[in-house]
Amino acid sequence: TQPVMLYSPLMNAPRARDRLSAPLSEAPELDRMQASSALSLLERAQSLGRTEPEVIGLAHYAQALVDLQRRDLILAEGELAAARIRLGWTSDLRVLAAEIARRRTDTAAARSHLQQALSLEPSHARALLIAADLALDENDPVLAKELLERLTANGHASATVHNRLALALEALGQPEAAEQELRLAIDLARSEALRFQGLLTHAGHSYNARDVEEIRRIAAEEAGSLTRFR
Repeated sequence: TQPVMLYSPLMNAPRARDRLSAPLSEAPELDRMQASSALSLLERAQSLGRTEPEVIGLAHYAQALVDLQRRDLILAEGELAAARIRLGWTSDLRVLAAEIARRRTDTAAARSHLQQALSLEPSHARALLIAADLALDENDPVLAKELLERLTANGHASATVHNRLALALEALGQPEAAEQELRLAIDLARSEALRFQGLLTHAGHSYNARDVEEIRRIAAEEAGSLTRFR
């Protein structure tokens, strides 16, 4: 006789939680979280009787991430509010709120949510990474470098982190150190655990461009800065 495999709803919530807390090396941006997969697991858990607030709250959080990935900020905010009712303000929810605010170009709100996230969990990797991105957006490479070095000190030595650290060092006028970080990012991206998709440059000063020609000039300079690292 064949053994009977019993399906337990107790397995779904932990598996969903794992997908929603993937490391930076797997999902550096919230857009790359396995939110839809986590949502399916949580919906399955609910259909099998798991109706406690944590499971329902995580389902709303996963749905908010799915909406964010679809660029629907209104629905994402609604699901975030529903998750907060059941979970309270967790560090993950603060990070999601910060990313929504950032996409709405409300940098003050984004910064406030990130500060709250880091007060709850000082080593929260995505809070530190998004805070560093905000600092780069606002032409503050000193702060960006500090935040990114906190990430590496905490063991988050991913290609994404070292790529952004290279940008901060380049902005600080340290091209040799920037090249070293970028080469490290490339080496990490080539490792078996990561799938290399490209390199990021950040021209925050383009926000102050006066016309299209100036934007094109800045873009050409940014592209040229990468060719040195081939």
